[in-house]
Amino acid sequence: AGVTLIHTQTPEADAFVKGLIATAGKAPIFLNHQVLGKPGPANVTLYYGCGQTGSCSMTRIEAVDGRDVLSGDTGVWLRGCFSVTLDGFGYGADHLDLELRKVGDGCPT
Repeated sequence: AGVTLIHTQTPEADAFVKGLIATAGKAPIFLNHQVLGKPGPANVTLYYGCGQTGSCSMTRIEAVDGRDVLSGDTGVWLRGCFSVTLDGFGYGADHLDLELRKVGDGCPT
């Protein structure tokens, strides 16, 4: 299958973040996604849940091991099977980080 592009501040970003949150602490999830947002070392800042007033929620999508992602000028590419951990609550001064740990190239069936 092809790579799914996730642009910040889009409905696709909303669905992607909600899917990662729903998977956190459960079975790993297969990703083949290029996440386009503000890049950092092995992470990307993604804005989602944007309201009509332009206010958005923010999260960092972080690969625990930076070798597990291909970083570029506009984001990261996640390919393989990843477990998801939530770090933070995502409101007030406590940001939400979604930590991804690669567990393999494919997910167990």
